[in-house]
Amino acid sequence: MQGGKLADASVPFINVVTGTVPFIGLSTLAWLILLVSQGLFLANFCGLLCRFLQPAIATAGVLCGCFPASGPTEKAGVNA
Repeated sequence: MQGGKLADASVPFINVVTGTVPFIGLSTLAWLILLVSQGLFLANFCGLLCRFLQPAIATAGVLCGCFPASGPTEKAGVNA
């Protein structure tokens, strides 16, 4: 479409350029949607990774002595 207009000498160049504006707008919208979807994917992946690694971190804490093996001994203000 643009090439046909450029080949026609009777069509002013500014008309050719302004004819591409809707396509550039759609392209920009597509890039914006892609950026948002990539951000949502990253957030989902980080949440999944945290949930996946949580048991491994707890196990490593027990093995190194950072956390007790039986868990917390106090429940709702009652001392064991």
